[in-house]
Amino acid sequence: MSNWFDTLDTYWSEALRLLDACPTSSETDARFCTLATIGKEGPEARIVVCRSFDANKLEAHFFTDSATSKVKELRQDPRATLLFWFSAQSLQIRLRGDVTIAQGRDETWDALPDASKAGYGPTPLPGTQIEQPAARNVTPDITRFSACTFRARSLEALHLDRPHHHRALFTRERDWSGQWIAP
Repeated sequence: MSNWFDTLDTYWSEALRLLDACPTSSETDARFCTLATIGKEGPEARIVVCRSFDANKLEAHFFTDSATSKVKELRQDPRATLLFWFSAQSLQIRLRGDVTIAQGRDETWDALPDASKAGYGPTPLPGTQIEQPAARNVTPDITRFSACTFRARSLEALHLDRPHHHRALFTRERDWSGQWIAP
C-alpha cells in the first residue's frame, strides 16, 4: 500500500489539503503558524493566526495591528516565510512568499467579534514599555486593523519518518512541479 509521502503528486496534494483545512480544523493547532520577516536587527519571528487559506492561489490570510513592528518590517520588505507544523502527520510546511497589507477593511472588520476587535488599536502602541499589564486602553480602532495576504512563491515540505525523512520543494516559477531534496 502506498503512503501519501511516496510520490511528489500525493505529497503535494496532502500538503494542500492540510493547509486548506488548517484555519478551521479542530484537530490541529496549525492555524497558529510562525511568520518570519526581516527586521533591522535581522530575522524576526512570531505566531500569527491563519484566518483562511486558498489552496488554489496558495494564499494565506492573517490580521494584525497596523502599529506592530511586523507591519513596519513588511512595508520595508514584503518577503516573508510562514511555517506550519502538522503533528498528526509529522509534517512541517514552509512557505516563502510576499505579503500585501490592506488597512481598515470594513467587511472583514465587521465580521469580527467585538472581543477580537479590541486587539486592534490599543494604546499605548505595541512595544511601548508599560508599568503593568493592565496599563493600556483597549478601545478598538478600525484604522489600526490590517488584513494581510501572504502569497507563496515556494512550498517546502518535510515529513519526519525514521529512518528516512521525506523533503520536497515546489515552486511557483516551475508551475508548482516538485522535486525531492535531501532532508
